[in-house]
Amino acid sequence: MQKRSNVLIAAALSAGLMSSGLMAADEKWYDKITATGYLAGGYQANLNGLTSNTPLAGRFDSMANQFDGVAGTTLSSKASMGDMGDAVATLGLMYGPQFAAVTTNLPVEQANVTLTHGSWIIKGGLLPTFLGTEVLDYPGNWNFGRGLLFGQVPFFHNGLSVGTNWEGLGIMGLVANSIGTTQTLTLVGGSPTAVTAFAFAAPQSTASVSDAKDYGLQLTYSMMGWNWTVNYFNNTYGVAAFGSHRLIGNLFNVLTNYQVMEGLNFAAEYLYKGIGTTYNAGPVLGDQSVSAKQQGYAAYLSYDLGSYMSGLSVAPRFEQWWTPDAAAGAATETDEGTLSLKLKSGSITHFLEYRHDFGNAAQFVYGNGAPGFNQDTVTVGGTFNF
Repeated sequence: MQKRSNVLIAAALSAGLMSSGLMAADEKWYDKITATGYLAGGYQANLNGLTSNTPLAGRFDSMANQFDGVAGTTLSSKASMGDMGDAVATLGLMYGPQFAAVTTNLPVEQANVTLTHGSWIIKGGLLPTFLGTEVLDYPGNWNFGRGLLFGQVPFFHNGLSVGTNWEGLGIMGLVANSIGTTQTLTLVGGSPTAVTAFAFAAPQSTASVSDAKDYGLQLTYSMMGWNWTVNYFNNTYGVAAFGSHRLIGNLFNVLTNYQVMEGLNFAAEYLYKGIGTTYNAGPVLGDQSVSAKQQGYAAYLSYDLGSYMSGLSVAPRFEQWWTPDAAAGAATETDEGTLSLKLKSGSITHFLEYRHDFGNAAQFVYGNGAPGFNQDTVTVGGTFNF
């Protein structure tokens, strides 16, 4: 994590030096900072009969039967670089119990500098992930709680991206350090701890995860009112050296959204993940091969009910996720359906949300302690944007 901290500090210093050097002598650097943010929270009840705050299975917002709150703010400063274009420095901070899985040493969501030159956009630093439909910030999602596919992609990338637009086709390439994307360790369907120990077990390993690089490619295009995004992501956990282990994950992601009519919007996502070869030339573990293929899809709707009540809307969501290489007896399919009722009044949005999780194995828990095939929750909450 030290490597990531150094990148954050360097990005912040560069942004400060850049902005201060370009401003007039009587203008302070903080005069050009703009700030946005949100507060979000509520109460989430587990309808399975459990009265404790036991973490909910398969959920990012994992705690049940208690009040919970989160906060986030984004600071940005724009400066002109003359003939080189414009530069924007961005720092995003967040705090909340569930974000402990995202950052461990700093509550930083993003810290980067964006340079725009004509049709070219260059970003460097800690970048929000370009994968998936849902985001970390609560106001950016149609539903209050995030879905199954959200936990299958990285939260951020620690590196550099370059993008441009050519006759309506958007193209972006990314190279990043694997150390900034620990969430992708779940690509094989196991825990991050188990995967790390297996991929780089001493004494055979001669590589570390910080030596690895991630590569990403994104294409965007709009056709007949449909907005399409195609993503590819390759995550390499270690250098392929004799005596070391290697895990190479390939992720393919398709996103689309469409305004069906005024007040009715549709979005969908498809996600595929596959693992390459894991090997060990040492005598302890022996050579092994893993072929884990996982895939799923999500469908979203958002419908404005303003004709019945000003600011009222409803947002249903349905997802399926398959893990055919799961261990014997474990679920190979997990589904969830969510229905969110939202009432917006100025900067405040109230939520009433019901979610039903189910699968083809007893992966949930009922109030009597017995394993079950279903998990039902109700969340009452809200967000305040500023």
